[in-house]
Amino acid sequence: MFVPARTLFVTDLDGTLLGADLKISSESAAILNELIGAGVLITAATARARESTRRALAGVDLCLPVAFLNGGYLADLHGEQIQGGFPLPTKTTSLILEGYLECGLHPLVYTIDAFGKEHVFYQGTGNPGMHAYVAERLSGGDRRLRQVADLSVTDTQTVIAINAVDTPERLAPMREQWSRDAGVCCHYSPDIYVSGYCWLEICEFRANKGQAALTLKELVGAERMVCFGDNTNDLAMFAAADESYAVANAHPAVLDAATAVIGDHRSHAVARQLRELARAETR
Repeated sequence: MFVPARTLFVTDLDGTLLGADLKISSESAAILNELIGAGVLITAATARARESTRRALAGVDLCLPVAFLNGGYLADLHGEQIQGGFPLPTKTTSLILEGYLECGLHPLVYTIDAFGKEHVFYQGTGNPGMHAYVAERLSGGDRRLRQVADLSVTDTQTVIAINAVDTPERLAPMREQWSRDAGVCCHYSPDIYVSGYCWLEICEFRANKGQAALTLKELVGAERMVCFGDNTNDLAMFAAADESYAVANAHPAVLDAATAVIGDHRSHAVARQLRELARAETR
């Protein structure tokens, strides 16, 4: 039986805890459930929203709040209540959407409606990266996705993030413009599932994994924080952590920023490292 110290463990999902099939392995799920049952503080910070996270972590008994959409909002994985978030201002939302469309990109608008339900609005799938994302979500029964002719339907909803997946060249104008705006946070990272494509994720300036991880740490009363990640949107979380672990398949910048490098995401490396760290705290 573990008797854990007050350390919060925060892990990214895609490319880190999840395997190549976008799901958690049975071995990793069993290890996490053992640790959670023993009182170890474990949660996630992910670019995913809640519904797709539920599917990816099926069988894992996460009981702490999770940071979704790169920290755009916090919520219980299996509950309904949104526990905090940083929506985009209405005027900023309009300008971002206008810019995406003028560049010929295909934005995905992540919203929460007046009843607390999450939605993802999009007009179409114009490239392999976008098609792969939408196809994977729909094949898994994701109820959030709504294909619409006009994205103005989002005007009455709370907009958390506006994202696009495309080639680096096509994303460059929007990335350059909005990276200079202090009112937003631009997350730019390679698509780990479709070669040659990248994600540009634009949200409110406080919506990043570093701020979210610190909020989670305070929420649970932890004294220390240990994080796991693989992509550039994990760098802010690494900077906020006492220790950080990059999986072997991580982006070079993440490998450089980590306290240490562990096995790749297909080898149950995060769960195994979590178990070793939890055991070390009891010695």
